[in-house]
Amino acid sequence: MGLITGGSRRFTTIPFYSQLFHRGIANAILGTSAATSLTFSDGPFYPVFVNFSAYAQDTWKVTPRLMLTYGIRWELSPSPEEARGRDPYTVIGFDNPATMTLAPQGTPLYKTTYRNFAPRVGVAYQLSWRKGRETLLRGGFGIFYDLGNGDAGGGFGGYPFSAQTNLTNSTIRVIWLLQGPGGEGQSAGTTI
Repeated sequence: MGLITGGSRRFTTIPFYSQLFHRGIANAILGTSAATSLTFSDGPFYPVFVNFSAYAQDTWKVTPRLMLTYGIRWELSPSPEEARGRDPYTVIGFDNPATMTLAPQGTPLYKTTYRNFAPRVGVAYQLSWRKGRETLLRGGFGIFYDLGNGDAGGGFGGYPFSAQTNLTNSTIRVIWLLQGPGGEGQSAGTTI
C-alpha cells in the first residue's frame, strides 16, 4: 500500500511544492519517504501570447442548385514573451545534436511565420427539391494552422521559472495540520 502526500511551503523568497510517496501509513508517520519530488518555483510569471487572425469570405450562387463558398484566413502567431522580460530559454542548433546549445535569454522560442494563408472552399448542391424529399449534398476543403500555444507554454514551466529534484529513500519530517481550532481546513506540509 502506498500513500502520497504533498504540500506547499515558502522559505524566505523561494516557494516550493513537494510530493512524497510513502510505503504505507507507518512510513508516512515516521517520515520515511520512498520517493520525494520537490519543485521550486521562481514565480509568479506572466506569459503573454499575441495572436492575430483575419478572414475574408464570399458566397456565389452559380446555379439555382449549386452554391460555392470560398474564403481565405491569415494566421499570425509570434513567439510568446514574459510580461516582465523574463523570457524562457530555448535551444539553437537542434537539428544537429553536436552543435546544439542554449540560446541567450530573449531568443524567441520559434520564428514568426508571416505566410500562414489558409484557403477554404465549400460546395452545396441541391440534389432534390421534391417536397418532403429535399436532399442537399455538401462538401468542403480547407487548410488550417495550429497556433502552437500549448507547446510554447511549456517553455514557461522549466528553467529559469522552476527547477525540480527527485530524492529516493529519504527521511522527511512530515507536519500534519488537519484542522484548525476554529474548524477551518489547513493543508499538510513537509520540511526536509
